[in-house]
Amino acid sequence: MSLTCPFCEADALTTVTYTHALKAGRRTIHVPDCQQMTCGNCGESVVPLPMYDQNHQRIEAALAQTPAAVSRGLLKRLRETYDLSQRDASRLFGAGDGAFAKWESGQSDMSDPAALLVQCALHVPGVMEHLAKLAGIPLTPPGSQGAAPRRAGERQARHAAPVESAPV
Repeated sequence: MSLTCPFCEADALTTVTYTHALKAGRRTIHVPDCQQMTCGNCGESVVPLPMYDQNHQRIEAALAQTPAAVSRGLLKRLRETYDLSQRDASRLFGAGDGAFAKWESGQSDMSDPAALLVQCALHVPGVMEHLAKLAGIPLTPPGSQGAAPRRAGERQARHAAPVESAPV
């Protein structure tokens, strides 16, 4: 069965399997068996939504199996889960003020030790709370109803009560 190419409108799309390479920190991860549709007439490639979803699942599985691999999207979700600015997240993980912004945008690669610390924060209960207490940064617990969305440029007060560590 041939599908119509959205670029040249020829009935020449075929499924092509390829290995996707992505950067995760300072590592390149190769994800085999990703798929796309390529036009035999004009050479353009498209990825229909079902293929995209399968590729995304393969990529997430590869990241989960790679030590010290943290995706940019995961960094942003972690930061937003705890209502942290990029600057506060950088300080919480012991990095320079602009590190999280650079990591999230892909301008800079996260070191393996920083990535491992983020992995611990994601998977070990109490790590985020402990890091926040050490850094003196107020932390909003996930799912907390009291957290108001932060506006760009808005600064958090630094004189909040220390965060108690959850039992491990």
